[in-house]
Amino acid sequence: MMAGKLLKSCPFCGKSVAEIDDAKELEDCPYFDDCDHAEYEQCSMHSVVCNIHKGGCGASSGYYVTVEDAVDAWNRRAERTCHVERVSTPYHVGPPRCSACMMPLEPLANYCPYCGARAVRG
Repeated sequence: MMAGKLLKSCPFCGKSVAEIDDAKELEDCPYFDDCDHAEYEQCSMHSVVCNIHKGGCGASSGYYVTVEDAVDAWNRRAERTCHVERVSTPYHVGPPRCSACMMPLEPLANYCPYCGARAVRG
């Protein structure tokens, strides 16, 4: 954790087990299998994640270029909401999407894994 800024507890499960990770640590980098140590040192995408290995729920802030931005996004998550939207045509109903960033959501997701907003239905 960085000095000066504390991570708030998770807005979904209430636990205080969030950690700051980067895309490499989370194995979410598209080049994970080919990433060598030199590339790892340059990994620039950071996220705060509610650690499931410590009893958390796996919620995340989404990825940010700086640690400070990831922490700020995590700490204001409870304040950010999105509405679940479905884009439909006469022949097809699309997957649920986050109204804040328009990225796809899992059907029963409580938060957007891309921007971290709490998903509100109805």
